[in-house]
Amino acid sequence: MGIFGQKDLPPAIQTDSTAQENLPHLTELAIECLSNGDKGFFLMVENEDIDESFHRRNIPQALYATRDLDLAVATAIKVLKKKGQLQETLLLVTADHDTGGLALNAPLFPHTSLWNSQHVIHQTTGLFRNRNQNLAKLSNDRINYKGPALPKAPHTATDVDLYAKGPGSEKVRGVLENTDIYQIMHQAMGLDGETVR
Repeated sequence: MGIFGQKDLPPAIQTDSTAQENLPHLTELAIECLSNGDKGFFLMVENEDIDESFHRRNIPQALYATRDLDLAVATAIKVLKKKGQLQETLLLVTADHDTGGLALNAPLFPHTSLWNSQHVIHQTTGLFRNRNQNLAKLSNDRINYKGPALPKAPHTATDVDLYAKGPGSEKVRGVLENTDIYQIMHQAMGLDGETVR
């Protein structure tokens, strides 16, 4: 077990994923630790800030958090490849649910929609270029935002994406029930026919 702070670690938008305890680095440490055994391992990596940011409709923070998770996946692939374990490892990337129903298109009813699309698009344009200048401007935009007051964005029933790489990834096709993901992992771990409690 690793405890790296007395409260939540700073979000990726504040650190640009370069803090010592950033998600890609922690992913690398976890793989280095877990891959020393000869029975394989299971690792779940999550960036909870994606969900929290979308609840607050903080699009820049949500995008940085998503990028942070993407960097963690890339790091996992790099480390597993270096250790010669990539071909025997199943990687799954998904979400437990959607939050807020964000879509980058014009809403039918701009003043009653879940998101104010022009505000969203304005915030996301050029986000990762000239980072400090953009963050200062985005912060100022949020302070001066004159749009309608909106409640906390809820979870939605929207289907989420599922990406897979490695042995068992051929089973990830079309629309799946969420419990199918469990079965795919179960089989990848060589547990067919065993009862898992």
